[in-house]
Amino acid sequence: MNKKLSILLGTLVLTLGIASCGGKSSEDTTPTGTDSDLTTPYTAAVAYPNGSHYDQDGLYVLWCTSKNCLMPVEVDKETGVATANYKDNNYFVHLDGLPEEYTYDPNIYNATPVEKHCNIQLHDRYVATLENEESNNSSRNRYMLTENNFYKVETKTNVEEVFFGFRPTELGVYTIESFTQAIQNPSNENPSINYYGSDPDIVPDTPIRSDDNSKDGVNFKLEINVTDAESSLFTFGIKSTSSFGESTFDIRIMRTSGAL
Repeated sequence: MNKKLSILLGTLVLTLGIASCGGKSSEDTTPTGTDSDLTTPYTAAVAYPNGSHYDQDGLYVLWCTSKNCLMPVEVDKETGVATANYKDNNYFVHLDGLPEEYTYDPNIYNATPVEKHCNIQLHDRYVATLENEESNNSSRNRYMLTENNFYKVETKTNVEEVFFGFRPTELGVYTIESFTQAIQNPSNENPSINYYGSDPDIVPDTPIRSDDNSKDGVNFKLEINVTDAESSLFTFGIKSTSSFGESTFDIRIMRTSGAL
């Protein structure tokens, strides 16, 4: 067996156990850049929420390690695919330049030397409706959430809470989680959530439960058990620390199981 074939087989054995796009990559080495001699490029296909391919200018894909990102590659609006001739490595795949009306989960797409293609699914991004309600001991403006949708959150300072409300339509366990980039997070955004209960009339001054980064070390993930859907109004206070004092990220609430 010649030396080149031996090296290729060794690389294949090492990479077979590494997760493909959409999984977690366990190995990380610093890439050395492009290589025009590589025959199998890294590719990422971006799709709108309805499944059709992305067809606008100005959207870029970044292949990153925990140390740095390589040169961004623009998505071809004719095909919805970005193609990059980068040397074999394990990459986190991110987007840059996405229009405000769309979002995606920035922490689930990876590429490896074995699985070099990613299909990135976009989601519609909603702006929550503001609802004024008077409680017995507090007056707070709640932005109302609906199930399964991604909502944009903007916090202006590191201590300011933005209040959100949710009225469930059926019993069950609901999960509310944040979506900010956990790897290559230049502003060090760290969203957190306070849960103030389900009483529509009384919002306590002290939260019942809180979560900071249980999802992936950066994002929050909090579960609530709904046992009375008719009269419940769940109140959440959400904020984020950031190097710049301002943060923008997404949240989503979903029914994840039946009532406990």
